[in-house]
Amino acid sequence: MPTMDKPKRILFVCLGNIIRSPLAENLFRHLSVEGGLDHRYDVDSAGTSSWHTGERPDARMRRTAAAHGVEVSGRSRQVRPQDFYDFDLILAMDPDNKADLLAMAPNAEARAKVRLLREFDPEGD
Repeated sequence: MPTMDKPKRILFVCLGNIIRSPLAENLFRHLSVEGGLDHRYDVDSAGTSSWHTGERPDARMRRTAAAHGVEVSGRSRQVRPQDFYDFDLILAMDPDNKADLLAMAPNAEARAKVRLLREFDPEGD
């Protein structure tokens, strides 16, 4: 009997985990469901800081996302050391977030998982 590949685990990271990273997480989830690929991915988001831990995503961002058909849910959390082992890819929303993540990473293998989201933009530089 064929075995199913494990879903690729992706963590989206910004500073406070209330605007950019939860939007990226939920938009990715929305698009993967639309494309019938949701079984291939397990996504989450976190922040490099603990400033907003436990808070819901920003209400203005949730309203804007909802106006485009994307429901945003979840609660803010800070990046944990275990995330570097649990996720296959860790996508930073900006260079400062990437630098913070690289400083937190426990080893070279973990640092190799950290990339900028815009690296995957075909129109990005």
